[in-house]
Amino acid sequence: MSFLRRHKQTISAALVVAVTIAVMGLTARERERITYLEVVLLEIVAPLQGALEFVTSSVVSVSDSIAEVRTLREENRRLEEEVARLSHLLDDLEELRRENERLRDLLGFASRYPYDTLAAEVIARSPGNWFSILTIDKGSRNGVVVDLPVVTAGGLVGRIVRVTPRTSTVMLITDPKSGVGAMIRRSRDAGVATGQLGSDPLLLLKMFSTKADVSPGDTVVTSGLSQIFPEGLKIGTVVEVFQGEFGLVTQATVRPAVDFDRLEEVLVILAWPRGEEAR
Repeated sequence: MSFLRRHKQTISAALVVAVTIAVMGLTARERERITYLEVVLLEIVAPLQGALEFVTSSVVSVSDSIAEVRTLREENRRLEEEVARLSHLLDDLEELRRENERLRDLLGFASRYPYDTLAAEVIARSPGNWFSILTIDKGSRNGVVVDLPVVTAGGLVGRIVRVTPRTSTVMLITDPKSGVGAMIRRSRDAGVATGQLGSDPLLLLKMFSTKADVSPGDTVVTSGLSQIFPEGLKIGTVVEVFQGEFGLVTQATVRPAVDFDRLEEVLVILAWPRGEEAR
């Protein structure tokens, strides 16, 4: 309660007392009836007392309103801080949910294939060749060696080309220096898939036979003809078929199954049954 609220009645009473004393001084002698002057003074004092009461009450109300505004501002600031904290918490929970989904997909891949695998996190990319080279946080201390295949739940990523005790460098299948033995899953016709230069990470599939049965929409998988990649790993999907120079080679453009610019976790295949088709 403010000062004015505590003392408004005292102020009003003091004014009445002061006026009454003045009247008494003017009409000091005893009388049975109130004098005309006293009547006038009382008529004057009554509205003044009411006005003073109104003013005092108004000032008290304004003072209380200001205090309420300050309280509301403080409460609003506190609520804004709480909303910001909860928003950050929701962001963290969403990130954990997405990471959990990615890891669950990787575990699902590992459970479907008879491979000895190692999970790793992507920690860097080559700034000069964004879609071709990346670094993972597992190295020779974890059993990683050169030429081991790297995959995600979606398909083939690439192979290990350099190893340190704690990290490894992965060449993606989109690198022009990369070559992967491939085949059409439907027809079993074989060829080699290589990376191409350009912003769109497409692969060029060169078939071994000019009569190869390949069509847009076909799924391309690893052939297992090399000793680097197990057979049956998904590489991508055929988007176009055409004849190479002089019509001597059937070729196809393949869109990779993996979204390389969003890679965060991968699996390194440490060992697999040689000669057995991946299922």
